[in-house]
Amino acid sequence: MNILDLTCLLNIDRYRNINIDAQTPAAIYASPSSRYVAKNPEILKQCIRRIPMVVFAEKDTGKIYAEIVNGKLAYWNREVYEAAVRDDDTRAAFESVARPPQEDSSPSSLSRGDRLNPHEHLTLGQWGGTAADSTEPSIRP
Repeated sequence: MNILDLTCLLNIDRYRNINIDAQTPAAIYASPSSRYVAKNPEILKQCIRRIPMVVFAEKDTGKIYAEIVNGKLAYWNREVYEAAVRDDDTRAAFESVARPPQEDSSPSSLSRGDRLNPHEHLTLGQWGGTAADSTEPSIRP
């Protein structure tokens, strides 16, 4: 599984907690804390638990910042991560699940390169950057 927009994925948990029958703004979330997925990123936990390899990449460039294999962080690039994930809640959710190293360490190597290629990797939705300008369909081979 390739994840290009982690915040969008985490929004699934936010939307799951919305009370569609709410009559007041205060009743939109059954529990006020349920809008903060950083405390319980269930969708991310399920993906990592059920899918053998989850790759996280920056959506505009395809640069990979993390790869989780069989539930363990196998690749980490803090520099790309900090550029790709700017939302504090999203960072807290990712870090609670992936537990990246706190010290600045050089990224481990990836045998297939350090970025996803929009022409080689399946994604649902559109890539950002120059890939978004392509006339090809959103689901790419």
